[in-house]
Amino acid sequence: MGKQIIKSLILGALAGVLVLTAKPEMVVADTKTDSIVISKSKVKMTIGNEITIGTSESDDITVNVYTSNKNKEFKISTKDGNKVKIKKSGKVFKVKAIKSGKANLKLTLSANKKVCKTLKLNIRKKSVADFGEVIKITAKNFDKEVLQAKGIVIVDFTTKWCGYCQFLDPIYKEAAKIRQIYKFTKVDGDEDRELVKKQGIEGFPTLHLYKNGKLVREGGYWTDMTVWDLLDWIELR
Repeated sequence: MGKQIIKSLILGALAGVLVLTAKPEMVVADTKTDSIVISKSKVKMTIGNEITIGTSESDDITVNVYTSNKNKEFKISTKDGNKVKIKKSGKVFKVKAIKSGKANLKLTLSANKKVCKTLKLNIRKKSVADFGEVIKITAKNFDKEVLQAKGIVIVDFTTKWCGYCQFLDPIYKEAAKIRQIYKFTKVDGDEDRELVKKQGIEGFPTLHLYKNGKLVREGGYWTDMTVWDLLDWIELR
C-alpha cells in the first residue's frame, strides 16, 4: 500500500500536478485601541476646594488620551451635580467641591463615547484644623497656588536637615492660624530641587512674599524670632 502511494506521488510530480498544502498562519490585524488614562482614580477633597483636570502635567489630575482619531478631546459628566461644580476653562476642567459626600466623575472620549474612566471623589467638610493650614507647594502647583493667586501668599522654602528651618516651622504654622486671610505655603527643598533652583534660592529657610502673583519681599529666620516678628515682616508696608 505504501509503495503505491509513493509511486503515485512520483507520477504526479512528473505530471506537474503535485500540490503541497500547509496549515494556514493566523494573521493578527494591526489595530489601535482607543483608551483614556487618568493619573489618579481617587481624590480626597474638602468643601470649597477646587482641582483642575487636563492633559498638562501641571494639572491636579492629568489625562492621557490614546486614539487614532484626530479628535483627542474628552468630556466630564457627573450624576452628583449637587456635590460638585464642573466648569471648563480653556483646555482644562475645573471641579469645585460644594457638598460633602462621595461623587463620581465620568471622563469620556469625545471621539468614542464607549471609552470612559471614572474618577471617585471623597468630599469632606472643613474642620477647624483646615483653617490656617500650610499648603504644600511643588513645581506642579506653584503657578496655580502662588503666581495665579490673589492677595498675600507666603512661600517657605525649607528642608528637613536645616536646623533654622526647624526653629521657623512652629512659628510659621502659628502665624498661619493667626492670619487666616493670608495663604501660607511651603516648598520642600529636598523633594523639589528644580523649583528651588528656578526661584533662585541659595539658602534655607528662605521666605518669599507674593502679592497678587508678584514677588515683593524676601526674608528668612533670625535669632529669637517670634510669631509677631514674622507677622510684622509680612505686613510691612
